[in-house]
Amino acid sequence: MSVSADHSLLAIYTVENRILVLTTDLNRVICNLSTGSTQGIREVCWCGNDAVGLVTDDAPGDLWLFGPVEEPLIFSFDPSSIFLTETDGLRIISLFKNEIITKVPQSLVDALSIGSTHPAALLVEGYSLFQRKDFRSEVILNSIREESIVAIETCIDASYYDDYGDGSLLEATTLGLEYFGVDFYERLDQAKRIKHTMKQLYVSTPMTFKQFFSLGIERVVDLLLVRELTEEALNICKRHGHDPYRVLTHQAILQVQSKRPESEIVKGIVNLFKENSKEPIPSIKIARAAFRANQPKLATKVTL
Repeated sequence: MSVSADHSLLAIYTVENRILVLTTDLNRVICNLSTGSTQGIREVCWCGNDAVGLVTDDAPGDLWLFGPVEEPLIFSFDPSSIFLTETDGLRIISLFKNEIITKVPQSLVDALSIGSTHPAALLVEGYSLFQRKDFRSEVILNSIREESIVAIETCIDASYYDDYGDGSLLEATTLGLEYFGVDFYERLDQAKRIKHTMKQLYVSTPMTFKQFFSLGIERVVDLLLVRELTEEALNICKRHGHDPYRVLTHQAILQVQSKRPESEIVKGIVNLFKENSKEPIPSIKIARAAFRANQPKLATKVTL
């Protein structure tokens, strides 16, 4: 038995080797699917709110992902992997990997699916023709003029998830902004900054864009500080115009706790705040950390 990410759905593995999905108030059955398993199960989990994951004793290294249709998707993983339900996906943690399975965002489907007639797809096609100096580019762009805002917003949203693309979504967005005269340059710049931030977080704290937006900069910085990744936290604060004072304080306390000479620590703390903040050095917090680190002289120097 497992509950979906938003606690609205319940997945139950029955004695008949079937997956029963119903609402948590037990009033409505959503689907009743056959798993085809002949042995017991090891784990039932959710991929966000979109699909049910199942690991059986028949194939302990396989994850069976059941959606609204009968046929499941099968992914192979280390049998010792841990499966964690996320707000918009399923996180798989093994000895060597930290992976996330998510549903393909609708904006990406609208913009890049073959044969799509969505305004975003036409904007991307218009950009491709524009690059080849094809006169049909103007015809396509004029055909979506009344839906230009929808096309631009969809391309911006889809660009967050297009990690392996050629950058055509952002380039198509730029063409749309200039051609239709839409003032979305701030949102486009924000998308570029967030994509850069997510690439930085990919190694240290992997998460999806939905999780990033749900957490906010403040909470993301907290996660980095817990892992003592102060440089990454400081770069993110600078990139997004967030006050870095808390990060600088944390970084200064880590310097106090280091084994370097006192003169180097004091000089480093002073330069740190001088270069990155106009606020005064938090002498009391740093002095308290120095006393706890058995460096009373350092506490006095920093306070002065």
